[in-house]
Amino acid sequence: MHSRTLALALAALFLGLPVCGQPPAKIQPVVGQARTYTVRRGDTLTKIARRENVNRFTLARLNHLTRSRPRPGRALTLPTLHILPRNPKDGIVLNLPERRVYVFKAGRLVGHYPVAIGKPDWPTAIGTFRLVEKQTNPRWTPPNSIVQREGIKDDPVPPGPENPLGDRWMGWSKPGFGFHSTNAPRSIGGAVSHGCVRLYPDAAHKMFDQVEKGMTIYSVYEPISLGERDGQFYLAVFPNIYHKGLVSLARITKQLARTGLLPLVDPDKIRAIEKAQTGYPHRIAGENVVVVVNGQRVPLPLAPVLRADHWIVPVGAMVEALGGKATPGEKDTLTITASARTLTLTAGQKTAQQDAEPISLTSEPTVVEGNWMAPLAPLLSLFSARLTQTGHTLHIKTEAGNAAPSG
Repeated sequence: MHSRTLALALAALFLGLPVCGQPPAKIQPVVGQARTYTVRRGDTLTKIARRENVNRFTLARLNHLTRSRPRPGRALTLPTLHILPRNPKDGIVLNLPERRVYVFKAGRLVGHYPVAIGKPDWPTAIGTFRLVEKQTNPRWTPPNSIVQREGIKDDPVPPGPENPLGDRWMGWSKPGFGFHSTNAPRSIGGAVSHGCVRLYPDAAHKMFDQVEKGMTIYSVYEPISLGERDGQFYLAVFPNIYHKGLVSLARITKQLARTGLLPLVDPDKIRAIEKAQTGYPHRIAGENVVVVVNGQRVPLPLAPVLRADHWIVPVGAMVEALGGKATPGEKDTLTITASARTLTLTAGQKTAQQDAEPISLTSEPTVVEGNWMAPLAPLLSLFSARLTQTGHTLHIKTEAGNAAPSG
């Protein structure tokens, strides 16, 4: 590879720009609400998890629990916040590392449920399939593979409490695989089955009524998820249960770079999330603040980011609110004009040009979901503005905004 081409490719990788036409990594929506639960007397992890539609393994890992009976009165963080692995118009999405299934109809998420999946040495199939069968109170005939490998009898099991399929079966186009209820609810959240996907009985009933024959099933293996809600960004890292070598700090960094998020995140926080692998979406960029310019609240496409006591903001919306103009240029540049003054930013470069003179930036500008993000300080300088903060509000005033009216 030509040295200049190689340099551009490396820069693109670490600055979040496309490499050889490769599209940015997908940032998916965050669904659900952050919730806590106070343990009551008699509670077990299984009881709490089933009641709250979560799995006990994730619940335990998130709250650093080693006992099945947490202490009454303890407040637990519930894993009720999720990043969609993908969002088709219609279909069923199963993310194996997350051990959760999502049902979409007419472009809307209609349900999502914790599941148990296949053992690492007997994994659930990955790929695209169809839902071909729905049965209530199914009869289970142990397949030869299980009979031979597990040494069980090949006698059919009639409907009832001894039937491992429970009272709902949703079969895949791939023989031997399906979603089903279970007579072992404690297993939900584990990798314990012979490839099938188990649900809590009440969840299986709900899903059974929501799905239809012919629906597409997307069985995916995505242990690293990036999500967005209200202009803030989240990272979830799940345990690599099938040992596919897909969870590492290097892979997370690469994914952050492809989205443009890498300059906005705290490396120490990313390392901690990767190490813990709780599967919970942790916020990695974006603060809960409001920006007011000359007394007017500014609607922002992305939330401002605070890195090392310096604010990084969406450039387009800020420049417009300050009365200037932002014009994209060649070679990943953006020129901002304010009266006779100019500021030219280059994606990935910590040096900018202000009035044709080089200046240093606290962090490199980046492009996230089509929005330029850059340090606020040079914008304040360009527009002769000053910043004050009151609680969760950033107040910005320009000289023109401070001027007393004439007359």
